[in-house]
Amino acid sequence: MGQQAALGYLARTAYASDSLDQALILAESSLELGRQITDRFGQSINLELQLQIWQETQQNEALIASIFLLRDLHAQMDNQRKVEEYESYIQQIASQVPLDQLQQIEQHAESIRQQHIAEAKARFDATGRDLFEPPPSPVADPDRSE
Repeated sequence: MGQQAALGYLARTAYASDSLDQALILAESSLELGRQITDRFGQSINLELQLQIWQETQQNEALIASIFLLRDLHAQMDNQRKVEEYESYIQQIASQVPLDQLQQIEQHAESIRQQHIAEAKARFDATGRDLFEPPPSPVADPDRSE
């Protein structure tokens, strides 16, 4: 569990430094470990970080897929309040996205999310940086709430 937490903290550090692809990849590594040890709470934290990044980068398909995954994960955790919160987001999205498209995203949520992670990994790999290299110093963004 320590390795999972360390990766999660590194992901948040990368996010705070605006190294979003690095944050996505590190959160994914932490998420994978959480799945191996059935740490649903840790999984939810990493999925929520990814969701936040998808929202900031306007990757709507990955955002919607993550909402479905988080809803289902919180249902497994018997966290009805969070399930209802994600259901509310889904209802809002349903007014903007055609039903058949929404159903496709729900049915393929994990593979859609994985595709976007692979794209982030390709972009990050193109930088030549090591995944565990500290991100560059953040640039102050007054619009971004931390």
